[in-house]
Amino acid sequence: MEKSQAPIEEQEWLAQRKKIVGASEISAIVRHTISEDELEKAMGKQSKESYLSESDFATAYELYHLKKGTLESKTFPPILSEFGHKMELYANNWLNSFEFIKSECQPQEVLKSDLHELAGYTPDVFCEFTNDMFFKSKDCKKGDKAVVEVKTINYFKTKSEKVEDAGLPFQYIMQGQYQLMQENSKDSNYKWLIMCWITPQEHRFDNDFYKGKAVGYIDCGEFDKVSEFFDIHCDVYKVYKTLHPMFITSLDRWKNILENNIEPTPNFARDGEIVSGVLKDSMPEIISYCEVKYGIKDGYIPLNLLENCDSNLYDSVKIYHEKCSEFSTLKKEIEEEKTKYKDMFLRAKILGLDDERFSLKVCKAGSGLTIKCSFKNKYEIETGAVATEKF
Repeated sequence: MEKSQAPIEEQEWLAQRKKIVGASEISAIVRHTISEDELEKAMGKQSKESYLSESDFATAYELYHLKKGTLESKTFPPILSEFGHKMELYANNWLNSFEFIKSECQPQEVLKSDLHELAGYTPDVFCEFTNDMFFKSKDCKKGDKAVVEVKTINYFKTKSEKVEDAGLPFQYIMQGQYQLMQENSKDSNYKWLIMCWITPQEHRFDNDFYKGKAVGYIDCGEFDKVSEFFDIHCDVYKVYKTLHPMFITSLDRWKNILENNIEPTPNFARDGEIVSGVLKDSMPEIISYCEVKYGIKDGYIPLNLLENCDSNLYDSVKIYHEKCSEFSTLKKEIEEEKTKYKDMFLRAKILGLDDERFSLKVCKAGSGLTIKCSFKNKYEIETGAVATEKF
């Protein structure tokens, strides 16, 4: 596979990513488009249950609007972005320290696949085995090639999820297997996935200062000094061809969703800010509509509605208010909170939350107001668990 030597411009790269389903996105797409029976057939019961218990990097609702251009891409702090790129160089240098491996970093470039018009990804590292060798208990042969996916994992996640003992989350493995599928379809020598993951040795090293130090060491070619603060691990996986039909089916279904404008249902526990981002351009029109339909002056909730606890406001949204003797003195605070009120009530109405799933509570907190929004998804209704978000 031929690649340009210089990385493309960031904006061009982001524009190319909008046209594909990248490796970091495939897990959320699979979760949205593939049934549990299909998952179990592709990956087995144990892996399916492990995968379904994990939380993806993004929701299907967020990805839908990113691909449709109705939501701007997230931007990461410069130090985190730079640290991630430099850790690819660090992993590449580490792999090349093995006499039987020849490794090479890849430019930041979207590689598209002939397997499907939406298939593509940005590779981290490619490597080739120069001798027969058992590597991480895998029988790798001379001439075998591997896709290398590099992950940086924070200290808390490493310890709380016991990654060192339990292994990487399955969604990470799925991400790598998606890349491996595309390379294996072009070159059958791509038989392996190497997952390299880098984590701080101690909690005190998990901050921008030590990440900056690591970046500086790598820029100076002092790779060995990075190991003073960060550990590198790797696992090796063979190509899982049972996942390939599932990936293609998922891409087909996602293409249909995009072409027919079938917006996924928001994840009530995660997509609140995404909904606001999607609707920000049309917010004035929505406010005007609500003013006419619900008689709300200037798009805001009047004080008397709060005092009267009007439970019919916005149809299915329930409003509660804790009575307090000084409530009349809170007019100033309420005025200051107008934007929050407007945003929350509009968001709730747009999401279509019903009485069983949603409640809003406005209560006095010192000289101000505390606003709490509680919502339940289907699972939480069945189990009695409650997810709460504070605005």
